[in-house]
Amino acid sequence: MNDEDPVGVYVKDLSGMYVRSREKSNLISFFADEYSHKDLETTRAYCRAVNDSCYLVRAVPTDEPDSDGDFRVTFEYDFLLYPEDKISSKTIIKIARDVAGYMAFAVKECDSDSIFKRS
Repeated sequence: MNDEDPVGVYVKDLSGMYVRSREKSNLISFFADEYSHKDLETTRAYCRAVNDSCYLVRAVPTDEPDSDGDFRVTFEYDFLLYPEDKISSKTIIKIARDVAGYMAFAVKECDSDSIFKRS
């Protein structure tokens, strides 16, 4: 990979987005993290709300807090490619921008307990 190849996308409301190709399953996975400042049960409730209402992205919490006491919430989106499909880097960036919007929506619309805001 050279310096001109994009490896991530900045997402204003998240800590960045990463893209991973899964050749065996023909998936391109987009994922980004945010950190919950609430307890595990509140974080899990948030993830359930995202998974029950947003449909386009899923939210998965960690079971253990990090060194700051925060729980990581990973937002995921999988894009399926059919074997005969070819996709350009420009198309991947367009999809990533769309996915960033879905993730930002999930952060804003499902966070009734303000899990991502510091007290």
